[in-house]
Amino acid sequence: MFVYGHRLLDVLPAARHHIIDRFPVLFIDEAQDNSELQSNILHRVFVNGETNIVCQRFGDANQAIFHSVDSKEIPTTWVFPNDDENIKRDIPDSHRFGQSIANFAAPFAIVPQGLTGKGPDQRKAGADVGGVHTVFLFEENARAHVLPVFTDYLREIFTPESLENGSFVAVGGKHKEPNDDNNKPNSVCDYWNAYAPEQTRADPKPDTFVGYFQAGRAKFDKDGSGNLHSMVESIAAGILEAVRRAGGKVVRRQRKDRYIREVLADKQEVFASYCEFMRCFVVDGEELTRQKWDDEWQRKVSNVAESVFEGEATYQVPQAFLNWPDAGADTPVDAKAGTIYQKDEQLPKIRLGSIHSVKGETHTGVLVLETFWNGYYHGKLKSWLLQEKQGGNGEGVQNLSRLKLHYVAMTRPTHLLCLALPSDTFTPEEITALSERGWRIARIAADGQVT
Repeated sequence: MFVYGHRLLDVLPAARHHIIDRFPVLFIDEAQDNSELQSNILHRVFVNGETNIVCQRFGDANQAIFHSVDSKEIPTTWVFPNDDENIKRDIPDSHRFGQSIANFAAPFAIVPQGLTGKGPDQRKAGADVGGVHTVFLFEENARAHVLPVFTDYLREIFTPESLENGSFVAVGGKHKEPNDDNNKPNSVCDYWNAYAPEQTRADPKPDTFVGYFQAGRAKFDKDGSGNLHSMVESIAAGILEAVRRAGGKVVRRQRKDRYIREVLADKQEVFASYCEFMRCFVVDGEELTRQKWDDEWQRKVSNVAESVFEGEATYQVPQAFLNWPDAGADTPVDAKAGTIYQKDEQLPKIRLGSIHSVKGETHTGVLVLETFWNGYYHGKLKSWLLQEKQGGNGEGVQNLSRLKLHYVAMTRPTHLLCLALPSDTFTPEEITALSERGWRIARIAADGQVT
């Protein structure tokens, strides 16, 4: 569309005047994430040449995290923010969080702006949670205890009503597991072996059919409306993905379940299997366990997928797509993998994901997890945590990327900000300095004990 747009302006320059007559005011939100392609054509239409258009762009250059480190798409035509002090206006006030969180996050802003916290509404917390922001230092073999300890801490400082009405997340700079086992904790996966990173996407693309079932269950749980549509469509998408992976014809339809039912209408046995799967595990909410899958449903789902293929050729769904996604015990699939961690039947629920996944969101409590990318994120940013450095002046592109990511993460919470770092990240003197700067320090031992 950018190519067509530029071509239109080349051959019919008058088109620009029709556009600006139709849209005399231009507002751009999240302007820091505009690419050069977007900025160039917007500038060409609304800014370049004589115009009476009112253009206002809103954004935070400190949160420009959607460009890759070596990206050539960073705008050069219409740079944001504008360097003209007669045009640019800084808004350093945040009504999301209070000054304590502002003090922790401010050093990470690559362009310091005197961040001021004028929130939050303490009534939403149900209690005064001032001074409870915590750095959890965990021993090498204690990563699995981080989320349970965070859960207990939330229960300690928030009221039951706040746990029910609030939202809580645990995020890291990298949330997908690499191919090797070095540099633990490497990603968010290292903190909860049931974490399914593919489910955090708006349109998940799991590697197994069971993964599609998981994604549908996760959408259903997150929605909370009781509407089964998301589960049904995700399962249907898994059937069509099985067809595609087998080399069969896949018809792109918005209503995938309806399409499958139409194709199977005259194939009674497999149609009955498809309907039975939906009834058992969607409508009735039965638990899909590995034993049920291996003993019965893997074969039936494979038959359904092969019957959906419209054509004369015969083929077989790849076994890898039909395998159970985890070699663990016979555990309900929706509890074995996902994005929502819950220690037990009591609240809170903690959503896991990447820092990118929570950009623009607001949460009651945020736990930022240490991960590895050419070095440990927080390890590389120690000087900013200790408030020995501020801003990104003179930093390389990788550290600038780390600073932006963690500025985003640390400005998401309204009430509680916590970090989880390996215990050897800081020296005893640096831990003392953290305490003096307002952080609580909690140590998690290999057996899960907290001191």
